[in-house]
Amino acid sequence: MEIIERFHPLNTLRPEEVCALAGISASGLAKIVKSGYAPPPIKYGPNCLRYRADEIAAWVATYRYGERRKKKRSRMARAPEA
Repeated sequence: MEIIERFHPLNTLRPEEVCALAGISASGLAKIVKSGYAPPPIKYGPNCLRYRADEIAAWVATYRYGERRKKKRSRMARAPEA
């Protein structure tokens, strides 16, 4: 499947695939979704979650190269408390 087809708006991704794309663990993904920084999953049943591929592609681009880096820099820029 081509990369363009993979992120078609009608395609969905399993949580494992989202974790692999973002480079995070399953528990990390759950925390990020719960905090509202990642798109919410679609629930197809009690044990079936899927994420919209186009939303995840956009989020991963900002998460990997934008927001996460800013947070790391701001932590490093703080002066130690005396």
